[in-house]
Amino acid sequence: MKGRSPFKAISFLQEDEMSGWLREFPEHAMCGSGLGDLSIIHDWRRLCSLNPSRRVYIWSEDVHLGAFDQLPRL
Repeated sequence: MKGRSPFKAISFLQEDEMSGWLREFPEHAMCGSGLGDLSIIHDWRRLCSLNPSRRVYIWSEDVHLGAFDQLPRL
């Protein structure tokens, strides 16, 4: 292992990103969605943009999150 960690830390939000999320949050809260759900949706969008030729979906028992499903684009 050469004294190094095999793991990469997640990227944390910058202040401007968090401010944007907080501006969006009231609308999501009115639909019964929490801040955790909003963070999952934003990460799904990021992964969709990084992986357009792959299926990217949110696996969840929450019905409102199950609708997030990007089919692969050729």
